[in-house]
Amino acid sequence: MTIIGLDVDPNLMMITMPTDVCEDLVKAIRQFACPGQRCTLHEFQSLAGWICWSLNAYPLLRPGLSTMYSKMSRKLNPHGLVWVSVSLCRELIWLASHIENSDGIHLINSVQWSDAKCDFMCYTDACPFSLGFWSPDTCEAFYCDYRSPDHLIYFAEGYAIVSTLHYALQHTPTPKRVVVFMDNSNTVDIFHSLHAQPSYNLLLITAVDLLLLHSTQLCVLHIPGERNVIADVLSCLKGEVVHRLAPHLSISTFIPPRLMQGALLK
Repeated sequence: MTIIGLDVDPNLMMITMPTDVCEDLVKAIRQFACPGQRCTLHEFQSLAGWICWSLNAYPLLRPGLSTMYSKMSRKLNPHGLVWVSVSLCRELIWLASHIENSDGIHLINSVQWSDAKCDFMCYTDACPFSLGFWSPDTCEAFYCDYRSPDHLIYFAEGYAIVSTLHYALQHTPTPKRVVVFMDNSNTVDIFHSLHAQPSYNLLLITAVDLLLLHSTQLCVLHIPGERNVIADVLSCLKGEVVHRLAPHLSISTFIPPRLMQGALLK
């Protein structure tokens, strides 16, 4: 069936974007993404609406709209001109590149699953000056010194989740369903919605790049702080306390993965 312009197979629970429409969208994005030009608010809104529609087939690409929404925020004149910034272009080209390299198929039945069906489980936490995580699957624990921008705990906790995902994906065989427990509900929310302010969006872009590269799904779940004690202690760099709480854990330092800001511009 064709629903809102997308090919929907209710038997296979599959949504596909028609090839010609996909090519037209990618072309429109690339024409728009020219740093330094100015486009009307109406042109911004039209492209954003088209991209939003495509997210029915490419739901993981939502971070590609972060800067675009920020640019349109609180603007009312449809004919007013808005600058197309370098950061906006990086996100749009990132989005277009992923669309080009995707098969355009979204399997609906793979969207929701419980933590009981995961392949790999981790717990993580952060302080403004350090990150920590551990896995009951491997009995390994990790921590590192890290100074978040302006000591923002929100950014540090997001970086802890990205670091935990990066660690999980280094294992063989590559886990297809990864669960990460975090005790900050705001951080959990941005990984559920895949929407964040531009200053935090590079966390989501990096996570999505990892998920698409490894064909893996991530579920970030909230856990009360009193049940996240080991990760909390790790994030405070208190290795000796971790040894008392969980003497079976092997504790090491780690280097957080490099964060991506979108596509490189020529």
